[in-house]
Amino acid sequence: GGSVVVDVESHGRHEEGPGMDLSRTVGWFTCLYPVALGGGTEPGRVLADTKEMVRRVPRHGLGYGLLRHLSGWRPPATAEISFNYLGQAATSHNADDPFRFTEGPRGRARSPEGDRLHLIEILGRVADGRLSLVWSYSDEIHDEATISGLAHRYIEVLGELIDHCCRPEADDYTPSDFPLADLDHAALDLIAQHFGSVSGPGESTDSGGGS
Repeated sequence: GGSVVVDVESHGRHEEGPGMDLSRTVGWFTCLYPVALGGGTEPGRVLADTKEMVRRVPRHGLGYGLLRHLSGWRPPATAEISFNYLGQAATSHNADDPFRFTEGPRGRARSPEGDRLHLIEILGRVADGRLSLVWSYSDEIHDEATISGLAHRYIEVLGELIDHCCRPEADDYTPSDFPLADLDHAALDLIAQHFGSVSGPGESTDSGGGS
């Protein structure tokens, strides 16, 4: 398939600059930046290309908003899909813990009168070891069956990627795993073909014991 542009949202609390200290601040400093994802059918190559694309984003995309809104620059195309991964959390059942997930009704997260920035919004998180994804869309543009079909296909492809990663021979190291070596994909593949396997930083392929 062809490439697709996705707006990636993050909390924006990455302390990238010198002297930045966010320890006395609370809240979400929304950071939104586009990522162009290429198409493909081979799971290993899709994972490697996506991983390299995300790792090449400077400072987790913190400067993109400044570039867009202060310089007057506009991107050639706008994304119709946004993705926001909230990270991992464990549900606490200890009454003494200061923070716990709330239960029951929480009210609306956004006003129904508000403008939608994206046609489809995907919100993901891992809670108690389980991945959950919330798909938001306008029923004036998409049918429920369309979004349901897309979500089910997402799960199928995710399963294919997981199956690939669970294969014993799946190394899937990429150039960004070796920042001091200045390698590209072709050089890394050549090394793997010559030596049979590639180990990441801090790993060893020597199975022998020392004395």
